[in-house]
Amino acid sequence: MLQKKYLYYWVLEVKCDPVLKFIFEHA
Repeated sequence: MLQKKYLYYWVLEVKCDPVLKFIFEHA
């Protein structure tokens, strides 16, 4: 459960960070 919450926050951070979003979408 804790891991799922961490993943949720990580996804939010990726969506807010254009550089991370680019890397994530083009990995």
